[in-house]
Amino acid sequence: MLQMARLNYKKLWDELIYELCAELVNIENLKEKKTLEDEWIKGTLISVLRKMCALHKVPPKMQKSKLTRSLFEDNP
Repeated sequence: MLQMARLNYKKLWDELIYELCAELVNIENLKEKKTLEDEWIKGTLISVLRKMCALHKVPPKMQKSKLTRSLFEDNP
């Protein structure tokens, strides 16, 4: 049976957050005047990042609750 390589979702998640933040910096560093599209993309990226980063802020005590679970579990 062919085994798939185990993905490191935490690493992928962190890399995605990094890439989104880097794009925000690129937009902020534009030399020419920002377009409406630039502002829309910036707002969208900020909204997405807020939701993604909120998952990292769940207190450990709440992560062990029956209602929540850790975002990245080490289950086999």
